[in-house]
Amino acid sequence: MARKWCAVAPSPRTPQLSLSEATTRPQEDEAEKYLLVLRFLEGSSCTAAFEALKQEAAEHGLLGSRTDWTGASRPTTYERELERRAPSLPSEHLPQLLDMVQRLSREREPVATRQSAPPWSLLRQGTLSLVEPSAAPLAGPRALGSRSEELPRTSLAWSAGLTPRLPLPEMLRRRRAPSGHEAAAALHMLQARQLGLRTPAVLAPPRSLYTVREGGTGGMRLYSGLVGHVGAVYCCLCDRSGSRLITGSDDANIKIWSTETGLLQHTLRGHKGEITELALSPDNATLVSSSTDGTARVWRLRDGWPVAVLSRFSGAVNGLAFSPSLRNPWLLTLGHDASVLLWNTRDWSAPPLPLRKPSPLADPASASAPSASSSASSEAAVAGVCCTFNPTGTLVAVGSTHAPYLLAWSLHDAHRRFAEARGGALTSGQVVGEIAVDGCEEGEGVEGGEGGEASGGGEGGGGGATSRSGRAARLRQQGALPPLLPIELPGHSGEVDSVSFSRRGDELLTGARDGCARLWRWKGRLRSLRSIGMWPPQEAYAAAAATLQGGKPPVVWVDMAAWSCDGLRAYTSDSLRKRTRENPCLASCLRVWETARGALLHTLPYEAGPFASLPVYVLLPHPTDPAVLASAGYDGVVRLWDTRQGRSLGELPHPPPEQWQPPAEQSALPMLLDGAWGAGASSSMLAVSSASGALLLMGSGHEPRLQTAPCQQFFATDLHPLVHDLHHAAIDQTSGLEPHRNARTPLSDLQVVK
Repeated sequence: MARKWCAVAPSPRTPQLSLSEATTRPQEDEAEKYLLVLRFLEGSSCTAAFEALKQEAAEHGLLGSRTDWTGASRPTTYERELERRAPSLPSEHLPQLLDMVQRLSREREPVATRQSAPPWSLLRQGTLSLVEPSAAPLAGPRALGSRSEELPRTSLAWSAGLTPRLPLPEMLRRRRAPSGHEAAAALHMLQARQLGLRTPAVLAPPRSLYTVREGGTGGMRLYSGLVGHVGAVYCCLCDRSGSRLITGSDDANIKIWSTETGLLQHTLRGHKGEITELALSPDNATLVSSSTDGTARVWRLRDGWPVAVLSRFSGAVNGLAFSPSLRNPWLLTLGHDASVLLWNTRDWSAPPLPLRKPSPLADPASASAPSASSSASSEAAVAGVCCTFNPTGTLVAVGSTHAPYLLAWSLHDAHRRFAEARGGALTSGQVVGEIAVDGCEEGEGVEGGEGGEASGGGEGGGGGATSRSGRAARLRQQGALPPLLPIELPGHSGEVDSVSFSRRGDELLTGARDGCARLWRWKGRLRSLRSIGMWPPQEAYAAAAATLQGGKPPVVWVDMAAWSCDGLRAYTSDSLRKRTRENPCLASCLRVWETARGALLHTLPYEAGPFASLPVYVLLPHPTDPAVLASAGYDGVVRLWDTRQGRSLGELPHPPPEQWQPPAEQSALPMLLDGAWGAGASSSMLAVSSASGALLLMGSGHEPRLQTAPCQQFFATDLHPLVHDLHHAAIDQTSGLEPHRNARTPLSDLQVVK
C-alpha cells in the first residue's frame, strides 16, 4: 500500500521572539565585530589605537584562524581577513550600523514615552536600549482612543469636522517651549504638523539661541579656529549630513574636517592652481572642485579618493553647480572664457554637452597682441562669474562680466541629447555647442530657447523671439535636434555677481554691479519673462558720496544676493565704490526685501550707523529658520541678524592670529571670505573661512571636543610638491606615489611639516 504524503498545515500564528529572547541566542562571529572596530579605527585619526588593537587581535586570535601549508592552524591577520570577508568595506560602516539601531529605537518607542530633548544617544533608555537588558519588548501600534485627550479646536482635524482622540506628547501640552538645542524645536514643529496641529509660536526656534552674549554664556560662541591651509580659504562647504566640512584654498589643497571632533580627516591633493569652487552631489557621495589650472576634479567624499579629471577647458574654471534632482544627473561647469559645459555625472568619461562656446574676447591668442582699435575690447574680456540650477535640474542660469550679462537654458531634452551624442547620431558641429543662428550671433537681441519665445513684461522685461530658420530648419529636416539656444534675460547693465533660484524653482534672484538686484518670474519654460528691480534708496549713500572731492561720481554694486529658506525674503549686500582701477569700497550695507512686491523691508544697522566701511561678500541665511541671517566680510567680523525685526543679534569678531599662528605666518588682514551653516543635527553650527587660512567654528551648544581640537592640523605630505602628466594625473614628487596612496601620518603643526 503506497504511503500518501500530506502537507502539514502551518499554525495560524507564528510566535515572534521578543528582544529578551533574542539576546539569549548564541553570539555571532566575534571576529566580525573586531573587524568592524578595526576598520573604523583605520579610517579615523586614532592611528596608534588602530595599530595596538590590530597587534593584540592577531596575537590572541580574535580575528579567526587560518590553515598554513603544513596544515597547522594559525591566527589570521587583519589585512588577510578584511580582503577575504569584505575588501570594499567603508570605514564608516560601524557608525552607520549604530545610527540604524538608534533610528529603529526611536521609531519603535511609543510617542508618549519619548524624550524630546536631543541629541539622542545610544546610552539612554529605550525599547532597543543596549544598556538596559530588562527593557520592555517591542510594543505594537496603539489603538486610536487609547488615551482620551481631545485635540484642541485650533487643529486641522476640527476644521474638517473630525474629533479624533490621540495621545498628545508631553511637549505639546507645555505652554512654553523647552529650552535646549534648536533641533528640539524642529522636532516639536514636525510632530505638531503630523498630529494636525497649528505650530505654536512658542515652538519656533528662539532668537536667544543665536544671540551673542558677553562672557560666552549661552547663545552663539566661537568654538575654535582651525588652521590647515597655508593660503587664503575662498571655499567653505558643509556636506548634506552635517558631519563634514570641506575647505578649498589658494594652496591648491582641499581638506575634509569632522564637525563632531574638529579633526582633519582627509587632504585632497591634485590641483596645481588656486581652488575656485566646490560642489557636492545631491546624494552626498561625490565632491567636485575647480581650479585656475583649467581642470575640475571629481572626488569620492567618504575617503577622498579621486574619481575623474575634467580637463576640457581652455582656462580657469570659475563655477560649478550640481543638479539637485537625481533624475537629471548633470554637472554644470563655467569657464573663465565664458564657456558653459554640461556633464553627465553617471558617466564621467562621456563628452560634455557644450551650451556656450568660449568667448572670442577671452581667447588668450586674440588678447595677446591687441591692436589700437581693439585695446578696449581686449580689456573687457567676457568671463563667466556664477552659475546655478533650478531645483528640478531643468533650467540653468549663468552670469557674466559683459553683455550678455545673464543667460538661461532649458534642459528638458538633455537626456535625449546625451543619448544621441553617445550613439553617434549627433556631432558637436551639428547640434552640440552651436549657439548662433543665421543672421543673429550670440548676444544680439534676445534669443529664444527651446520653449519658443521669451516675451517681456513689467520692469526690466522685454524681448522678442528668434525664428529658427536656416541651419536649424535644415537640422530638423535631417532628423537632428535643433541647436540648444540660450535665452538672454535683459535688465542688468553690469557684471552679474550672484545668481540663485528659489526653493520652488519659479523665481530667480540676481545681483549685479549696476546697483540693482532683480527678481525674475516666468511661465512654463521661460515664457512671459518679467523682472522686478530692487534698487537701493537714492539717499542711501548720499553722505558717503559727499565726502568725495572731484573725480567721477561713485557707483553702487550689489556684491551678494541670497534667498531666505522660506523664499519670502531676499537679502542683498550692496556697496558704494569709487570709480578707479581698484574700485575701493567707501561704504556697504545689508538690506532685506520682500519678494512678493520687491519692497524694501529693513536696512540692517551697524553699531556706528547703517553702513560699514568694508564690503560684505558672505551672506548665509539659516537653513531652517527664515528670520536668521549671518553675514561676514573684509572687516573680519561675523554678524548675526534677526531679519524679521531688522535688528542685530550680536557680533563675533575674528580672533587674533597669534592664538594659533606664529609671527611668520600671521596675516595682516583677517578678511572673511566664505562660510556655511551646518546641516541636520549640526544646523546651529556656523563655519567661516578667512584669508589667514583659518576655519572658524561657531555654534550655540556645548561642544567640548571642538573647543579642545588642536589649532594647526597638517599631514606630513600636505606640502609635498606634485608633478603632473599630460592626462593631469598627479604624482607626489617626494614619495613617487599618487597623493591618495601615501601612508596616513599623524596630525602635526605647520612647523613640523615644513
